[in-house]
Amino acid sequence: MGEVLEESLLATTVDREKAASERLQHLVQETNERIGAVKMDLDVLIARSDEEEKKHPNSAEGKIRRNMQQAMAKKHQQLLLDFQQAQIDYKKALQRRQQREMEILMPEASARERNEMIEAGETPSLVVAKKMAGTHATLLDEVQRIHEKHQDILALERSIADLAQMFQEMAVLVESQGEMLDAIEVHVHNTVGYTAKAEKELVTARKAQHSAQKWTCCLTVFVTIVVIVILGPVLLK
Repeated sequence: MGEVLEESLLATTVDREKAASERLQHLVQETNERIGAVKMDLDVLIARSDEEEKKHPNSAEGKIRRNMQQAMAKKHQQLLLDFQQAQIDYKKALQRRQQREMEILMPEASARERNEMIEAGETPSLVVAKKMAGTHATLLDEVQRIHEKHQDILALERSIADLAQMFQEMAVLVESQGEMLDAIEVHVHNTVGYTAKAEKELVTARKAQHSAQKWTCCLTVFVTIVVIVILGPVLLK
């Protein structure tokens, strides 16, 4: 988009202006379509993950899948912001040039009047045509060129608004994914806690078992010795 902006700002003819405008429209449309396609793919992945979560709740694979989805959603969200900011910068640059050109064309008008004429779309060409009837056609061509720039600005504004809406949707998605991951983390943490407790109790039980076996062995040896001591003299007779 930076190249298109530079081309538009450096254009000195109507044809070059139109070429830059067409490139801008194509670039914005193509990028918005790709952004929308990525969002649709993310929605499909999330729907599938929800189905898998119902079949296999709290699985390790599900947690990994959720983490990857959240990372992709955040990346997509950042790309939305970057593209939106690029369009805002482009729009501001066009507006500044538009203001300068209108000031050259209508130096007697105030800044407010020029802004009103710009916002009115075709009003500048009508006003100049009325005030300067018979003026060289180049001047009217310049006014028309300013009008076409204004249409580019309006198109950028619509695209920026669409991106803002999509960004809000992605923000909700990232937030919901985060809440789900937090719930999974709590469950996993509790599971780990229960497992650790069970392992501790198992170790204690094993120690008790070993201790009991040790005492049983000692008792057996003791009883054997007592029996030998008691029965030994009898057997010797």
